[in-house]
Amino acid sequence: KILEFGFGTGANLLLVKEKCPDADLRGLDIDPKVQQIAERKLAKRQIFIPLDLYDGVDLPFSTSQFDKVYSCLVFHQLDAATKIACLREIYRTLRPGGQLVIADWGKAAHFGMRLAFGLVQLLDGFKTTNDNVHGRMPGFIREAGFQDMVIARSINTAIGTFSYFTATKAK
Repeated sequence: KILEFGFGTGANLLLVKEKCPDADLRGLDIDPKVQQIAERKLAKRQIFIPLDLYDGVDLPFSTSQFDKVYSCLVFHQLDAATKIACLREIYRTLRPGGQLVIADWGKAAHFGMRLAFGLVQLLDGFKTTNDNVHGRMPGFIREAGFQDMVIARSINTAIGTFSYFTATKAK
């Protein structure tokens, strides 16, 4: 069972379903407008994936429900307290030994990447993005209870350093 935290318009859900047709997927987002867009995309391809809305506080799932939770380009939009609260809720919903994968902006690899990321910060706000560009995501992930936190890969892009963070829930 796999949850996408912040499904947006459903693009990643479609990719996962294409690569792993038997995966038991579920999506969660806070925005009813993007939920409608994602539902239309999925319906167009005759794919049913439950898409839930989230109140921003408690995930609407039982404890230890998922084997994996992934998220792409969500956490840089959250302030520090919300990042930690969301990570704790994700931790709660993962089964022991479950995996977390976050793809988002990470610590700037060098001064040029730090400057380039300024564009993202102008668009998404400095308050929420500073944690990412200053490399605080690994600490937040550990603070939420996760083990084996690794930055699996970082890619320097035209607008900043994009990183893949992985961690597990203790068995």
